[in-house]
This record gives sequence, structure tokens and C-alpha cells, in this order.
Amino acid sequence: VLSFCRCRPTMRVSSLLVLCLAWTSLAVAIDNTIECPYANEIAVAKIATAGIWRENRARLAALALQNGFPTTSLIFLTGDHSLSRYPFRQSSNFLYVSGANMPNYYISLQLRANNLPPVATLFVPEPSADYAIWNGHVYSKEQLRLMFDVDDVLYTNELAKYADAFPATWTLYTITSSVALPNELNKFTINRSLLQSVMTISRATKSQKEILLMSLINKISSFAHVGAMEFIAARLNDTYGSAHRRFVPPSSHAIPPFSANIAPESDDYHVPMDDVARAALASLGAPSPSYRPNVAPVGVSATPDPVYEYEVQSYFVYRCALCDARMQAYLPIVGSGNNGAVLHYKANNDALKDGDLILVDAAGELWGYGADITRTYPVNGIYTVEQRLIYSIVLRAQAEVVKNVRAGVQWSTLNTIARAAITQYLLDAGLIQGTIAELQSNNVYNIFYMHSIGHSVGLDVHDSQTATLEANQVITVEPGVYFNEYLLDQAKAGPRSRFIVWSRVDQFRGTGGVRIEDIYVVTSSGCISLTEVPSDMDAIEKIMQK
Repeated sequence: VLSFCRCRPTMRVSSLLVLCLAWTSLAVAIDNTIECPYANEIAVAKIATAGIWRENRARLAALALQNGFPTTSLIFLTGDHSLSRYPFRQSSNFLYVSGANMPNYYISLQLRANNLPPVATLFVPEPSADYAIWNGHVYSKEQLRLMFDVDDVLYTNELAKYADAFPATWTLYTITSSVALPNELNKFTINRSLLQSVMTISRATKSQKEILLMSLINKISSFAHVGAMEFIAARLNDTYGSAHRRFVPPSSHAIPPFSANIAPESDDYHVPMDDVARAALASLGAPSPSYRPNVAPVGVSATPDPVYEYEVQSYFVYRCALCDARMQAYLPIVGSGNNGAVLHYKANNDALKDGDLILVDAAGELWGYGADITRTYPVNGIYTVEQRLIYSIVLRAQAEVVKNVRAGVQWSTLNTIARAAITQYLLDAGLIQGTIAELQSNNVYNIFYMHSIGHSVGLDVHDSQTATLEANQVITVEPGVYFNEYLLDQAKAGPRSRFIVWSRVDQFRGTGGVRIEDIYVVTSSGCISLTEVPSDMDAIEKIMQK
């Protein structure tokens, strides 16, 4: 924690990772009986998905030819460069055709006629003499060729020789990225405008192998979500015993937030503390602590250790990692109380409070493919009457949308259905007033529900997407109702205030937000859910009361 305080803002993500790893170590110590229930499925998937990158390349090349790309052309993609301070994650377009999650790679696809698959050449940096000392095993070109299922592997310093094998009259198609094209390719006519649209179409619809991977990562993420529920219940019931308790100052002694992102309680700062650290805290507006952990200062009584949002995040990450999903599809959103009404809440540093809801929007990533799942449940394991009302509005709205999901339906239609359902259910609950026509024409719904109903998922959590659903697309359906203090105050001062029953809405201030998000595979006649974590309130309460 002290190193976090001292570090530059640009280094804080890395420091947060260290904190998460520390909590993961604790999770291992207290949860060492848990095993991944999908170990066999993961082993089978490694075999069943063999050739997935070659199939992706063939699909992309076929679509390119259908869209007018000549056979006298190359498709060339640059991989991302290394960012040493963060875990490396390859660009999704590059992953789609290579599967290579390694920095500073390139790939070239030579298009061919007569439905022949493209010739794929992967370019990798030539390892330095001391590469093995710092990075481990040095793979040969042949090993890399077999590993990534390409036709040839060359070093990046052989790119000029490769380019010389093709006439300068050929066209090279690429996608604009932060990584510049190598100068060796300047001999070709370079087209940066056409490939992205073809890539979008290719990635939007998933192959059976991609769906298999996405089904598996949804199972793993569901396993982690159930684990998060169990973790909160166990921690609040002091299952892990007094060894994990420490003294917490009363609320009047709490240290106010001193950063837009980090606002730890004062008990997180333990003496001895050097003068540099004290000065750093003081400059940020945080008073220096005057007591040691597990030694209660005068006037402070021993209380159970609070559970923080970042602990839930860390346990979720741990559960995913148990099943080989060592990357997250996105930074988890773990928002309790009012934080749940902040759509992209990322601080994850508040203590959970009895009676609050907690919204957990998190999912793992397996071999590049991710999920996107959200659950909202009570910290104490029991939904109040008010919480059940809001939750049921969201659950019913989701069901209304899901029954309309099928190939050929437009996203705009699903958004209209979601907004109409939420408007009707808010009206039924007495939170808004007026005629349906008035409420819809004034977009009253977006005081409480301010995002779209869903998106495509794949190699990106917001993956390539078409306006109309097609069979084998993988999407989210994620309605929500939020009591966002900023939006409520804004609405109260504006012309739409007359549509809000404020005496009723004010009873729900502090509720935060409720979002329910599941993953579906679109079919010609409907959709299939890939998400396995329960969304039924009674089922969630049962999990948390085990």
C-alpha cells in the first residue's frame, strides 16, 4: 500500500495488480479445497479447437475476395508492441488470424484464387543472444510454425526479403493501428480503408469452435460469480476466523478519500512509516496513522474486518485463474451501494455495508475469447422488499427482450422493447407517472436506464457487430435500473421532473443500481443462454445462505 502511495499515477494500475495478487494469495490460503470443475472440458477444448486460427484466416480471406480484393494482394496486420508495465494482451484483430499473444509480431496473408486458403506467414523478432536468460525457452521457427498453425515463420529482419518476392504492383490491405507498417512494405499500394469492414463481418459471426470456447469461458465466469457470492457471505459471517480481523476506527475517524481512484480506510496504513511516506500521505490530504494493526487505540473497539469491493474482485479473478482464465475480459466492476449506479465504476475500494446491494460486472478470458456477465445481489444475502421490486423490473425486462432475440431482428428493435418494458414496469411500480405515450416521447426511461440493451461479445468484450442479428452471433442482454444521484438531481431540476413520483423515488435513493447481464448465442429461431450463474433471487439467496 505504501508503494502505491509513492508511485506515479501512471504506475497505479500495476500497483493495484500487486494488491489483487496479495488478496489472491490470501484466497489460496483460505480456499485451497476449491478446484476448477471444468478441468476436463478445458483439456478437451484444447483438442477440439485445434485449427481455429487457420479457419478464421480462411473465412477472412474468402470474405475479402467476395468484396473485391484481387488475388494479387496481401493482407498484412501488425501486432501490438510490448508494454512492460502491464500484462501483455494482443490486439484482437491480430489474435483472430494468428492466436499469437506475443508482442512485436506481424502476419501476412497471401490471397489465392479457386477457394484456396491464404498462405500465412508469421513474422517474429529474432531472439537476442541473452533472450533465454531473461525470458526462458527460445522456440525455433518450426516450433512457432506448428504452435500457431501458419505456413511459414520468418524473423522480422527478413521482411524485406519476403516483400521482394512480390511485384510492386500488388496491393497491401491493412488496418490502421498504433503500430506503423514496416518501411519494407512501402513498395506496395497500401489500402487502409477496406479491410476493417471485412474484418468486422468476419468476426461478428462465430464458428462452432469459437462458440465452444465462449461456452467454456462463460462456465468459468459463472463459477467465479457464484464464488464471489459465497466469498461475501463467508467473510461477513467471519468464516475465516479472527486471524483475518483487525481494528477498524469508528466512522468519525475515517480518512476521507485522497484520490479520484483510491480511498482506502485508515487501517490500511500501518506503522512503522518513514518520513517520505508520511509526507506523501500529507500532500494528498490523508492524515498519518497513529496506531499499529491489531493494537486498538484509545477509544476504538475491536470490530470484524470490513469486506472491501477489491476483495470480491480479487476472489473473482482467483476463481477464473483456477480454470486457466488468467486474463480478465475487462477490468471488473464491483460496485456496492451507490457505486452500483455508476456504469463504468472502476475504483472498487469501498467497504461493503449491511443492507446494500452489490453489482458485480466481471468475466474471464480464455485464449483470447471473453464473456460479460453481471449479477446484483444483497451484501447480507437477503433482498429487501424494495430491492426485490427493482430487481424484478430488470429481470422481467430481460425476459421480454430475450424472447424476441433471433436472427433477422435488428438491435434497434431490441432496444425499443427494453425501453418500453422498463417504462411500463416503472409506471406499474409507482415510480413514474403519466401516459405511456408521454413517458416514451420524453424518454423518461433514461433517467433510470441510460445504456443500450446489449452488444456482441468475442475477442473483444464489445466485439465486432452488425446492425441486424445473424445466426451464431454471441451477444449480451443486459437491462438495468439505476438510482444515479447525479441523474436524479438533474431530472428533478428539469422539465421531466413532472413525470417522476419523487416521494416514491426518494425512498430508493442509495439503492445504487441493478443490472442483470447474460450471454446468448443467436439462432434462426431464438437464442441459447451460455451463462450458468443463477439470476433468480431465491436461488441467489440460497447460495449466500449456505
